[in-house]
Formats: sequence, structure tokens, C-alpha cells
Amino acid sequence: MNSQQYFVTPWRSKEELLEVRQLVYDRYIEKHDINAGRTASKHIQAWTFRGNLPHAVESTGLLLEAQLNHRHEAERQQVVDTFTIRAAYTYALMRFVTGFADLGRSRSGPGQSMLEVAKDINLPAEFVEIRHEATHEGMPVFARLTKATSAALTWLYHTYWEKLDVAGDPSSGSLQTSLDDTIYRTNQEDLALHSQEQVQSILKEFRKSRKDEFRNSQQTGSSAIRDRASQLVALVSPLKRGHSMLAETLCAHGTILPSSPEASDAQMASAYWIWDDLLKEMSMQSRIFLKPFLECTISRLDKSRLHSQHRGLCSWIKHIFSDPGWMQLLDQRHQPLGRFAIQTCLLHPSDCTKTLCEELLQIMSKSAGHDFDDQAQLCASTFEDYDGELQTNSRTASKGGRHSKHLLRGAHVS
Repeated sequence: MNSQQYFVTPWRSKEELLEVRQLVYDRYIEKHDINAGRTASKHIQAWTFRGNLPHAVESTGLLLEAQLNHRHEAERQQVVDTFTIRAAYTYALMRFVTGFADLGRSRSGPGQSMLEVAKDINLPAEFVEIRHEATHEGMPVFARLTKATSAALTWLYHTYWEKLDVAGDPSSGSLQTSLDDTIYRTNQEDLALHSQEQVQSILKEFRKSRKDEFRNSQQTGSSAIRDRASQLVALVSPLKRGHSMLAETLCAHGTILPSSPEASDAQMASAYWIWDDLLKEMSMQSRIFLKPFLECTISRLDKSRLHSQHRGLCSWIKHIFSDPGWMQLLDQRHQPLGRFAIQTCLLHPSDCTKTLCEELLQIMSKSAGHDFDDQAQLCASTFEDYDGELQTNSRTASKGGRHSKHLLRGAHVS
């Protein structure tokens, strides 16, 4: 853990957090001590009001509260109001699943389904299925909700609570390190999610203001664009995948890409007018911004099935390497980044990246001459293998043949 970074936690000390874990898991769940469960629930509710509560702790409180309300209703009356209890269980489970899916998506970036994100963070698919059922079909049956709630509390224990004392001794220094690291990681996830929301808000506001200026034939001052770029760079720089998250948000459909299906030359010209200056400013303020941006853009060519997205993404990459303003800005970085873009295409072989590679080689050879001959040979051999595999797979598809798309995945490309 970086000793220079500090986070405010809603609990006063590590002992208070460990006490709540003991109340929930050792006394309430293991020994069926209802009073211990109620005490833990009150602690978590108080932490909620203080703010900055990790999602794992918040979810534990919501699931626990649903169980306690169920027990209370069962003790209070012979006929339990199943609708009210089912609603409490459903709400707790939906918050639990959605929150962890959002945290997972903040690491892997937008574009993944909730089921894919759940798989990445080892969240059982049954929880996602329950959320889907509750969202689209109505509240699940009573028995399923109670079973899922118990399973969710168990998953939270192994995912979060158990990791607070890997060393076993609550007074040991290694426990303090483990606890601090766990809190640090959780706060990093929450910070990443919050930062992504702020990035989306800044980009949305910037796009709107630029469109208004375009309609009114106005021009944003360079200082305003510089300020926006500074805001974005400051938001993402402290995060482990911050620049990748910024790139993924920019590449989302409807941001730097035209939202209409055509992505015509005129629409791309408008997109350049809106975004070019901001991207250039971010490239100057953060030298590491462009690599994640190029990587994200090219990898989306491999994933997206929309022709308009292919056209828009390719246009942006070619624009960055052929536009005189960009070439002047990149200066000595122009050729290394061109190599990086071509090599990234080789790691994501497809019809789109093949075409992009050929066009990038033409662009780069104009300024670099024969310096890109090695890249041309590598591209030719890679896509020759790719075309050969496509033909092989088309012949074996009826026999259950499988197309391994990423020929160079994990290979070192120099």
C-alpha cells in the first residue's frame, strides 16, 4: 500500500470493523443470535450515514436487514406478509449484484454484459439471474430469495470479510497490513467507479457545449479546453487503469463516434471539430494517454459488429497519424506510436484491422520511408495466417471446428 494515500473510513478503528464481522458471521449466522444480528445492522446503518462505505459492507447490511425483518415478521404474526418480505430481499439482492457488477465494469471497461462482468469477478451467475428475473419478470419466489440471500452473505464473507485477517491474529501487525490493503483496494474500486461517473459527466458537458458553439459559429478558448483536459487527467491519473477507463469512455458509441449509423465524412469532420483539441491537450498533459487510447480503439474494431463503429474508429486512428496538426504535436513520438498501433492491430486480427494495418503502413511510409518495411512483412505474414485460418475454419465449421481469432494473443511483437 502506498503510505502517502489516505482514505476516510466510516468505522473508527479496525477493531470496530472486525467486531461487526464477528457479530454477523460468528454469532448471528453460526449461533443464530438474533440480537447480535440487530446490533451489527445498527452499526452498518450508522456507517452508511457517515459515507464512504465499501459496497461489500453495505451489501452485508442490506442482506442482513432483509433476513432480520423476515424473522421479526414471522415472530410477530402467524401469517407473514410475503410481498413486503420478498420486496426487501429482492431490493437487497439487486443492490448487491448491481454494485459489484459496476465495480467490475470500472476495471474492465464499458461494453461488457453483466454476466461477463460477474464471471470476471467470480460472482456466481445465479445472482445475476435473480437480478434479471426481478428486473424483467417480477420478484422471484420466496424460497429462492432466502436461499440466494444466505449464499450472498457467504460469498461476501469469502470475498471481503475473511480477507481482513489472513494472518489470523487480530492484534498482529500482518493483520493491520492485510486490513489496510483490503480497505485500500475497496476504496480504489469505489474511487474508480466515482471517477468514471465524473469523466462521463465532464465529457457529456463538453460535447454539449461544443455542439452549441458549432451551431452558433463560436470557438472555445484554448484555456477552457486546457482546463477540461486538466480535470480529466487529474481524475484518472491516480487510478491503476485510469487512462484505459478514460479511453474506453471516449470510444463509447455516441461520444467521439457519431451516434448515427452512417459515420459519414461530414459527421467525422464534425467529430474532429468537437474532440480534436481536447484529445491533443490530453496527449500533451499526459504522455501515456495515447497508448491506451489507441489500444482501446483498435480492440473495439475486433469486438464491435457495427459497421458505423468500424468506420468511425478507423477514421480516428488514421486522422491521428495523418493530420498535420497531430503529426506536429507528436513529433518524435509519431513513428513509435505508429508502430504501436500496427502491432496492436496484429494482436487483434480481423478484416477491419487488416484494412487498417494496410492504410497505416501507407501513411507511415510517407514520413518514415523504408523504416516500416519490417512492419509490412510482419503484417503480411500475420494476416496471411489469419486468412488461412478463416478458410480452414469455414471448411471445418460443419464438423464443429472452432475459430481461434487471436493468433498472436500473448505473443511478443517487436
